[in-house]
Amino acid sequence: MSDKANLLQRRHLLKLGATALATLGHDHLAWADAWPAKPVTCVVPFPAGGGTDAFARPFSVAFTKISGQNLILDYRGGAGGTLGATIASRAQP
Repeated sequence: MSDKANLLQRRHLLKLGATALATLGHDHLAWADAWPAKPVTCVVPFPAGGGTDAFARPFSVAFTKISGQNLILDYRGGAGGTLGATIASRAQP
């Protein structure tokens, strides 16, 4: 086996090992919190009835089925989406 092939194989094994360690190391963190503990508000930066509304409503239904919590859609249209983005940036985490 040439030195170049050996080096590539070694790099591949190191990448695989690093990926495995990262995956195993963070697995327990994913189950640390029961999220969401209360209803979640989603700020939609455009008015109801548009293209984003056609996505947001089915998304909220799927979110509710998966998480068991309600997803409240807060439509804040205006200023080309800037108003909704500002409200979302100032919202409580």
